[in-house]
Amino acid sequence: MVLHAKFTDGKLFQAILTAIQDIIDTCLITVSKRGLQISRLDENAVVMVDLWLPRESFLEYKFTCKENEQEVGVSIKELRKLMSWMTADPVEIHVKHKVMIFTQRGAGVYSERTLRLPLIEDVSRDEEAQPPDQDYIGKATFSSTLFAGILKSHMENHDTVALSLTKDTFTLELAGHEQLNGKTTLHRTTDDPDNPSLRIHTKKRTIRQLFPTSQFKKFSAASDFARTVDIALVGGDNAVKVSFNIGDEAGYLAFYVAPKIETDAD
Repeated sequence: MVLHAKFTDGKLFQAILTAIQDIIDTCLITVSKRGLQISRLDENAVVMVDLWLPRESFLEYKFTCKENEQEVGVSIKELRKLMSWMTADPVEIHVKHKVMIFTQRGAGVYSERTLRLPLIEDVSRDEEAQPPDQDYIGKATFSSTLFAGILKSHMENHDTVALSLTKDTFTLELAGHEQLNGKTTLHRTTDDPDNPSLRIHTKKRTIRQLFPTSQFKKFSAASDFARTVDIALVGGDNAVKVSFNIGDEAGYLAFYVAPKIETDAD
């Protein structure tokens, strides 16, 4: 056995898979003594998924392997589909030779449920990646409710969004629709970390970048399990980072999105 762990909440684990299944499918999960990680590009190399669940996120965590880490090939979509019955009870995760086993015990009619997912041995490594090594000079922190509302109401009929960050505002300029283009400006509302409707930190007067709305809309599912959302910008042709904290530990789910290059035609 490579891994024997118990995650705190089966529903939360299912929600994490839901948040990434539209971006990547077949992938490698890296298992080590420190925790579980996925770092992988989508097939078009536009979005990178960076998931980190440290061992502190688990009620129990035991990694037994001669190597420092082990790579496990799985289908995220298939796993998410199989876990549709998950409840908020803790879920046990076992990784053995050629199989991953999930077990959930709870009260009521279904006292124990188990699913077995065969591991994929020939997962391509072409999409494996590491987060970009860059210094983010501006960051906006939203409440998850505000972020979900922006995705739902502002990006449905557009193919391009320009994100602009100043010391006091976060602006979305929409393009790609013949009649419904426009601009929405959000103002910094509070510095209270317990009520971050919108917090802004920036080292530069204005940062502006263009991005495909089709990619941003995929992140809405992550708002279901995170209290806050961070959008971090560098500018130029550097990727934007959209990140969600997982639980009270150091776990996170982050997405890195390649920008569109702004031209005079834009």
